[in-house]
Amino acid sequence: MSNDSSALGFLISMVLLSVVLALIFFFYVDPLWTAIIIIFWMVLFASILAYDSRHWGRPGLDTLGVQLSSRTRKLELGEYSIEGMVMGTCVKARNMFSAARAEARSLIGGEATQFTSLVDECRNIALMRMCRKAKDMGCNGVVGFRMITAETLWGATEIIAFGTAVKIK
Repeated sequence: MSNDSSALGFLISMVLLSVVLALIFFFYVDPLWTAIIIIFWMVLFASILAYDSRHWGRPGLDTLGVQLSSRTRKLELGEYSIEGMVMGTCVKARNMFSAARAEARSLIGGEATQFTSLVDECRNIALMRMCRKAKDMGCNGVVGFRMITAETLWGATEIIAFGTAVKIK
């Protein structure tokens, strides 16, 4: 899976550039150019939101054929050998506009679907990364599988998937 960079950094730099250009053109050139810059920024904002909706598409649950078990005792796997611990992490953040929509949603109540999908995507990616590491070790199972979550910063979610990689014979 490729590590796509978020559009947020690009959006922030374009906002700052647009504000500076709008001020310069408004006071020194022509207010018409200010309107053109603002329209350009609105089109850019719409394209960033369109990119963001594709960028955050749900990856789907992919365990790469690795069997998962949250049990640590009385495993019914047959013969297996323990190879070591595996861990997969994912930290994702929504763009500031999605986060603002979710915050506005908290004022009137209801599900903040922006954050629900963020957690779903992050969980699936962490799980896939953990399974990929188990596969890289030559394992076909993970036992004692756990997931933990934390909020690293406002609007960002961190999920860690970990367990013990095993070779099931």
